[in-house]
Amino acid sequence: MAETKDSSCPFEGFMRESDELEVIIIASACYNEIFKKTVLQGFKALGITKTQLEIIVTLFIDGPHTISELSDKLDMKLEQVSRSIRELKPMELVHTERDSLDGRNVVASLTAKGVEFMENRTQVSGPILEEYISRLSPEDQDILIECSKKVIEVFKRNSDIPT
Repeated sequence: MAETKDSSCPFEGFMRESDELEVIIIASACYNEIFKKTVLQGFKALGITKTQLEIIVTLFIDGPHTISELSDKLDMKLEQVSRSIRELKPMELVHTERDSLDGRNVVASLTAKGVEFMENRTQVSGPILEEYISRLSPEDQDILIECSKKVIEVFKRNSDIPT
């Protein structure tokens, strides 16, 4: 087994050179670790939970959704989405209203403040991410950035990533 060199990856030493699926799984786990230690921490400092962040990001990228649509899309329980939306409303990040076509449904959307919040997201977590990445050698920083750009390109070509 070939070992990975990035000690921030919790799966160090488990990567086999010939197993491409395993490489993708391990890389995803490593990106998730970076996300949790940096981006998510920045939002947590503002009182935003991971669930709330997922909702905000979805509304930012895809526009208004009913609570049921958010529940299905994010694979969350309806109650979890409803509670998170209720918690986001006093922060003035999310607005809800009854669906004009079907009054039984509630539609959630970002407020102007919510859109601005997402447009300025690098100001929230950027400094934490910069500090985290600064611990890498310049060569490893370049590798991480170039690999990340390639991952984004692949997903953009396949329309599966927020732009």
